[in-house]
Order: sequence, then C-alpha cells, then structure tokens
Amino acid sequence: MGDQFFSLLGFDYAKRQVQNAIDAATKIVSDECDRDIAQSEEVTHLDIEFAEGLTAETFTAFPRSQLDDAWIMVPSQEAHAKRLLEVCAHLRQIRFSLCPKRMKDEQFWQIYFIVVRGDTFAAGDDDD
Repeated sequence: MGDQFFSLLGFDYAKRQVQNAIDAATKIVSDECDRDIAQSEEVTHLDIEFAEGLTAETFTAFPRSQLDDAWIMVPSQEAHAKRLLEVCAHLRQIRFSLCPKRMKDEQFWQIYFIVVRGDTFAAGDDDD
C-alpha cells in the first residue's frame, strides 16, 4: 500500500509540473502574440514603400501551386492588412481590381505575406 501511495504522489507531482510548464508556455506564446499584434498595427514607411512596389502582376503571376488552401490569416496578419489598407491607396487599388474577380481575398493576402517575407521558391524546389 505504501508503494502505491508514493507512486500516486509522484504522479500527481509530475502532473502538476507538466501543467505548470504548459501554463508558462501558453503565457509566453500569448504575450508574444499580443506583442506581434501591437507591432503589426504599426505600419512603417518601409511597409508602405514595399506595398507601393507591388503590382497586380505580383499577385496574378504568383504560382497558385505554392498556395495553401487551408491558410488563414492569424490576428497579427489581419491587423497588419487592415492598417496597411488604411494608409496605402496603391495596395487598396490593386486588391480592389483583383478581388474577387480574379482571386479570392484569402489568396491575395496569402500571396502578400509570402512575398513580404521573401518565402518564395521556384516550382519544383520543394524538398519534401
């Protein structure tokens, strides 16, 4: 009976330690997300200059095979997109000319965030 008691105590302790670690990690991720959202609302002159350099062809020529059908904007991206559209008439005009006639809004923003991050790769270069 004594061994079971200590084993049970050890399990509860380990369970609490794991839960504490999960809670701490969740707080860190949550804090970083909040910080990302706050930063994303601050559209810099570099963001605007980048957007001013985009063309409708940037979006229409982008290989659709590189898009993820399950992609959704995270809150920080959504906040950035909204703020950028408020301050950048050029990007607003491109989006208006393309969505929804030529592409879905989700495709437009997915392409934007791929291009802005520089995560483009040539078709067939996927090593998976």
